[in-house]
Amino acid sequence: MVSVGRTEPASPAMVLLRAGAAVLILHGYLVGLWPEQHGRSTVLLDAVREWLARPLGLGEDFGPLGLLLLLLASGYGAAAGYSFRPLYPLVPLATLGAFALAGAGAWSAPTGARPAAIDLLGNMTLVSHLVPGATVLLPLAWVALLALVGRAAARAMSWLPRRLHWLGYLAQLVVPLNLVALSTLSEGAQQAAAVLAFYPAVVGGQLIHAARTGTLAVPAAAGLGIAGYATIALADGLVPSFAGWWYPVAAMYAGLTATVTVVFTGETASRVAGSLPVRWAASRVWGLLLWCGVIGHPLTGWLRPYLPLTAALAVAVLGTALVTELAHRVLAVITAASRRRTREPV
Repeated sequence: MVSVGRTEPASPAMVLLRAGAAVLILHGYLVGLWPEQHGRSTVLLDAVREWLARPLGLGEDFGPLGLLLLLLASGYGAAAGYSFRPLYPLVPLATLGAFALAGAGAWSAPTGARPAAIDLLGNMTLVSHLVPGATVLLPLAWVALLALVGRAAARAMSWLPRRLHWLGYLAQLVVPLNLVALSTLSEGAQQAAAVLAFYPAVVGGQLIHAARTGTLAVPAAAGLGIAGYATIALADGLVPSFAGWWYPVAAMYAGLTATVTVVFTGETASRVAGSLPVRWAASRVWGLLLWCGVIGHPLTGWLRPYLPLTAALAVAVLGTALVTELAHRVLAVITAASRRRTREPV
């Protein structure tokens, strides 16, 4: 995982997966979602939907595929010990931005919400994503929540004997599977299930790492991976928000893509992963995920009366990238200053 908190580079496979996730997330949840929410479209967007998304069985303009790739990469990174440190200040920072811009058209749930101070606290701690009826200022921040849970689980598993690691993976899969199975009991269970049904993707990344490093036999990893896939397939029939979006298809594509990328990354892929645009997208993917709704959505709304929709969306993507870069640099400075202060003698 490329991050402020880790000095050595991530593997080329992880760089490619994270960069691909960044592109798909921006396309799905900004370029595709804003026109959808406002009853508009573009020629290019219609062409992508008609010739790519629908034939492949993918909904929501590739957005869920991007999220699943990011979760798989996060699980792999958690198992490899990569740092998630930048997420801790980035989520509150983006939440503050969403709180300030909520009245200006920032993407929130419900749309056009007028959040109160208690909503700010709930979003900073990511609790709002699990509370029915809560105002969600960062609709995609649940992905960060799952990544952090996966990181904690991977650290806990490091205390297990190697021969019992399979038990740790199984335990991580049992919880979301049972929650999805019981999701029909209440609205709260449905909301939690809609989030945790994606957690097996994090475990899938851990399993790919385990099979790659020999920690777990390939057949065992494959069997557990299929069990994780069953959770998303079950949610497709039980969780109302999953209906009609074909998330199991996206999960299948994501799992195959991640596995093939890790196993078969060669010299050409390594050169691509080493290029500046790809490395930038990979290292800023969390910022792009969080800021696309905070900056991209209101910026598109402000520009739409003055620019064609395609141009407004292009500027919004650029604006999101610039804010992401600024936040990344600010956090890098803060992290460096914190480290220097820690090393100074008392």
